[in-house]
Amino acid sequence: MKKKQLNNPLIATIYQRVSRLALTLICLFLLLNLGFNSSFHSHEILAQQTQHTARSLAQQMSYAASDAIVNNNPKQLKLIVNNMTKDPYIVSSSIFDKYGVLIIQSNNSFLYQDYMKQPNAMPGISKLSSPIIQPIFNGKKRLGFVRITYLSRAAMSKGHNYFHQLGRQIGLMLILSCILTWLTARTIKRWQVNRYTKKILKLNKD
Repeated sequence: MKKKQLNNPLIATIYQRVSRLALTLICLFLLLNLGFNSSFHSHEILAQQTQHTARSLAQQMSYAASDAIVNNNPKQLKLIVNNMTKDPYIVSSSIFDKYGVLIIQSNNSFLYQDYMKQPNAMPGISKLSSPIIQPIFNGKKRLGFVRITYLSRAAMSKGHNYFHQLGRQIGLMLILSCILTWLTARTIKRWQVNRYTKKILKLNKD
């Protein structure tokens, strides 16, 4: 009686080893590519949302300033610019006429030209701010424009930290998945070895 030839599970061919290595490298490349793309897109989305928020605040200020300018109400204009700086990410707000002459600005504020002259390191002041300009109209007549200095990077920081924390959690889950896959593969391999050993013993007895 011809004995059956059994493949030893402990011996892996060169083709099998190369295939496993190639598959591992491909999976690693895909995971890294997915991570970098997700990080890039999340930053882009945060920047767009921050810019949209700043633009919306400037538009609200422009609508409010239009009525105050038409009614020649300087107290209302002062109240508008000071209310804008209550936002933690707005450093200063100003209102100009249609010729670019300053009408009024918020308390403890300064012109953008003065802001650019400030030293790089100022307590509580970030150089990563965005001047947002919004024209003021009364119907089709242009009355002037408003300007707010918005700390874009500071406004993005909360969402940025959330995305990075989420990325770390996903990375941890992937590592745990790899460990679990490796343990499962080891268990299957051990079962194959035990099965092979039992068959060899049985064939030897026969």
